[in-house]
Amino acid sequence: MLAFAALLVTSLSFTPPATPANAAAVIAQETRAVTAFELAVFAWDVASLIPSNPHIKDRARMQEEAVTTLITLGDFERSRAWIDSIGDWRKGAAWAELAIAYARKGEIASAKACGELARAEARRAEDWQRDLINAKVARMLVLAGDDAGAVTLETGVRAAEGGQVSLARMEKAEGATLEAELVAMNERLASKDFDVQRNGIASYLEYFSRFYDNAEARANAEERIAGAMKKVPAMLRFETNVQLAQVAAAHHDAASMTGYIDAAMSTTTLSGWMPEDRIRGIGRIATVAAQGGDVTRSRALAAEALAQFEADYIKMPDVFRAAALRPTAEAYATLRDQPLALSTFLRVVEEGAKNPNARPRAEDLAGTANALARMQFVPDAALWSRMQQVARGLQSPW
Repeated sequence: MLAFAALLVTSLSFTPPATPANAAAVIAQETRAVTAFELAVFAWDVASLIPSNPHIKDRARMQEEAVTTLITLGDFERSRAWIDSIGDWRKGAAWAELAIAYARKGEIASAKACGELARAEARRAEDWQRDLINAKVARMLVLAGDDAGAVTLETGVRAAEGGQVSLARMEKAEGATLEAELVAMNERLASKDFDVQRNGIASYLEYFSRFYDNAEARANAEERIAGAMKKVPAMLRFETNVQLAQVAAAHHDAASMTGYIDAAMSTTTLSGWMPEDRIRGIGRIATVAAQGGDVTRSRALAAEALAQFEADYIKMPDVFRAAALRPTAEAYATLRDQPLALSTFLRVVEEGAKNPNARPRAEDLAGTANALARMQFVPDAALWSRMQQVARGLQSPW
């Protein structure tokens, strides 16, 4: 998907997975222009500075996020080395994500090999963690053409982690298989179980995206999703409308995108939203508007998010501020407004550096590096230097 990044990574030499010692060495490199790939490496190195004892869950979660970024950038080989260094059940989840990525490329042998590594980790995991890993492996099996194996593996998986097989079928099913899956999706939407409903909505979002150019199929998906959203919480309605808007933006359908953006924005005014969630949500919508070419709307929303950030600053715990503001920086980067993107990303880094404990500082810094890498947004010397400075300061107390 990101061909430019894929070309970049093939020209770079391999470095070993980071330990606290060599991660610090990588972070201390001189200030210079960096690539998206190097930002992903930086995110991994920062995550790897978090001590396993007692923070194994946070360390592994941030390492998995860096792996996901690297997979998005197209470097599957280095992803394998990184995954092998993850210390808890997230190793299995990461193997499963890599397996899905290989299957989408048509590299079925590699996909199944990674799937077996994921299943080995699943056997050592707790119930819900095992279900999550196995559901992802089942999705890979559908993409690899082993529908029967996928169904067998997904059988017994809890509803909260299920639906992966349906998502995979929506990527490739045709004819009678597709019709049968649509019937099953409608049954999920009619369920009184929230997790089952959510899985049905997710499958219809995939169907909506795949068949967007088919007016009848698109209208069917819109109708089914709209009906389901009457029964779900505001946060899921928001998320669903954002995803619908992203699909419309990708198809250059400005009118539909605007409608979905309006629907998403309407949920942010409801009670029950924490300030940091509302600000993050508005920033995300601003990014979607920019992706769809609505520069005026995107700038207005980004400005609204910034103003809300300042107005609610004291209400937000410092641990949430960087993540709340980061989507607004991404919106400015999508708008190709270099000065505002750089200044906002720098503010994000500064906000993330204020917590007295190093673990949340590391999580915020790695999150920002991942965001920059996925967008292929190159930091200037000031932003990159400050990121390295914050990284060098990551030490006890964690």
